[in-house]
Amino acid sequence: MTKLRHRLVVLTSCSSGLAYALATQLAQSGADLVLWDEDLRAAEHLSQELQRLYGVITYAYQVNVRQRDQIQAIATRMKHEVSQIAVIIHAPDVFHRLAGQAFSDIPPPAVEELVELHTMSCFWILESFLALSVENPATCQGHFVWVSTSTHMTGTTRGLVDYCASKTAVLGLHRALEHELSRMNSIGNDSRVERFRSTVVLAPLDRSKLQDRNQSSATPPRGWFSAEEIARETVKAIKRNKREVALPKGISQLYTWLGALLPPSWYEQLLSWLKYPRATDALRS
Repeated sequence: MTKLRHRLVVLTSCSSGLAYALATQLAQSGADLVLWDEDLRAAEHLSQELQRLYGVITYAYQVNVRQRDQIQAIATRMKHEVSQIAVIIHAPDVFHRLAGQAFSDIPPPAVEELVELHTMSCFWILESFLALSVENPATCQGHFVWVSTSTHMTGTTRGLVDYCASKTAVLGLHRALEHELSRMNSIGNDSRVERFRSTVVLAPLDRSKLQDRNQSSATPPRGWFSAEEIARETVKAIKRNKREVALPKGISQLYTWLGALLPPSWYEQLLSWLKYPRATDALRS
């Protein structure tokens, strides 16, 4: 079990609905927080709110996670300005304004932006903090948490192909890095890499995005979860040192077993019966 009380947690892209829910639940668990966001005023506002409501220690930094040099610079600053980092949660989760349209209608710059935000930023965070956690655990303990997506398993990809691909890549990074570090330890007997821990949360669509697009409804389609539900399962996974968590619960087994055993057309019909592929209809309404 990982205890969060009085432990320092870095939370990126903190102005999103999901990150706000994560920050609130982490603070309720007694965690101190380092808040990153491209909008410094938003990070500072959340920092002050958490201090006032929960009495935790917070820091706010302006960081555009798409920019490698900014992540490197902030990592250097944090070595001198904050205490030991226990957990880094990377939770960028953005739809571009064309979400809901066919992939062929999405201009390349919009695709590049999502890949930079959801995928490349993970590499830059690891570049800056992984070596630090191995060489200097007194500064960074090396538990990385990635919020990915389960949309590739539920078939909720119509109009979100670029979003789904850019988020699913994080799952591949998580698994590949775990294998590499495990191999380094078994071959080179490098016990330092044993400190590395990685958790990936395969999350469904966040209902707060509908509110951001003024498309909220009393009964959102199946496949949309509240930010609070996703945050609650994420915090639970951190505390229990889970490697992978998929939401909705059971979807991973459904995808792994029935997806492998059934003909593709049958599996698609099963997903349609469960109504998950209809989730993105809300983006086009």
